[in-house]
Amino acid sequence: MKIFACVFGLFLIIPVIAFADGTWSDTSFVPLSLGFERWMRIYLPEGYDPGGSIDYPVIYWLHAWGGTHTQDSWATKFALDSLISSQQIQPVIVVKPDGWCQPYNGCMWVNSEFYGDYEDFVVYDLVNFIESSFCVVSDPEYRCLAGHSMGAGGSMRIALEHTDRYKAVASHAGFQDLQVALPMFVPEALEECPESEPPYTYDWGNGSYTNALFLSAGGYSPNLNAPDSVDFILDENGMIIDSVYALWELFNPAHMVKEMSPPVDLDIFFDCGVNDEWAGVYACNCGYSDTLAALGIEHVFQSLESTTHQMNINRFIQEFLFLGEAMTGIEAASELSAGVLLEPAFPNPFSNSTTFCFQLMEPGRTVLQVFDLSGRLVETLLNEELQAGSFSAVFSAEDCCPGIYLYRLQSGSSVQIQRCIMLK
Repeated sequence: MKIFACVFGLFLIIPVIAFADGTWSDTSFVPLSLGFERWMRIYLPEGYDPGGSIDYPVIYWLHAWGGTHTQDSWATKFALDSLISSQQIQPVIVVKPDGWCQPYNGCMWVNSEFYGDYEDFVVYDLVNFIESSFCVVSDPEYRCLAGHSMGAGGSMRIALEHTDRYKAVASHAGFQDLQVALPMFVPEALEECPESEPPYTYDWGNGSYTNALFLSAGGYSPNLNAPDSVDFILDENGMIIDSVYALWELFNPAHMVKEMSPPVDLDIFFDCGVNDEWAGVYACNCGYSDTLAALGIEHVFQSLESTTHQMNINRFIQEFLFLGEAMTGIEAASELSAGVLLEPAFPNPFSNSTTFCFQLMEPGRTVLQVFDLSGRLVETLLNEELQAGSFSAVFSAEDCCPGIYLYRLQSGSSVQIQRCIMLK
């Protein structure tokens, strides 16, 4: 039985090899489940031929609250290009549908009389459209779900609901156990009320926690005859309404797995940052892992040190490594030969400066650059023709903020990327 509860810092596993260059393609269609146009962004790996004979595995990726199909495009592509280049995963297609809708800037990825049938859109109409329009494998063994925040809960719940249609799920910073999260979440919402004591009033715009409860209510407890078209989960005294919570519990992954007959035929991966800003989210992910372990359900849970709620390159890389292996059964390669060797920074972590050492096996135009985790170029340390040999460059970071930085070395067609940590 594989049950992992891992504590990870941010790290990258990207061996040296020629860097691939996939492309994004935006397209739209009108799904029967919704009846109105929905856009999507599709990652196509380098060499994809729409008229070719190669069919690719596909990952359907559900974005966070307030986002659209364009969310995290740079980090997604960077991770996929890197892993496909290094042959750590097989080429794959990733589909990001748009789940933004009014009035609460999200759909919760559920079937709702208020938002529309977004679950059916993802599970049926979107899959049918992609399989009829792109070269993808139609076998569910090569189909996965993933997502972040709102999309994390949506992907986990949909995968559990439809285990016959997905091989694996990867979920980042989702509310996986409402029973654990809500007692920590509700006091934050009460602090946002204009009243300092009962009776409380709840309005969209009070604050992020209140808004999140409205968003959830639109998916879990819609009521078109009620004010704001939802049954809100709190009464005027700030107490959870049992009848409304009973509806929400039906969408709670920790509850769903308890109702399933073992074994659960689904590869499960999820992570959460120890420093996630949302009250209750880290605790409920730990609780969900405990629930799965108690039920004997195999899963991988990564507890990420020094990580907040937001996605970053490392989270994408860990996700795609897991899903790639789940679909193909091929573990990530540990070593690959190429024309450059980039050594770990020293010192690392560092406070003011660190040194990058590297070796070139053959002469060529060599570029050494430093990026932050958002993909912003911080500094180009080197960009010149070099002969084969050993070299070093110093990164002085007196004007930089503490955090994690990526340093990327390219010489000719060979690329290697590593990370370093700046502390103050």
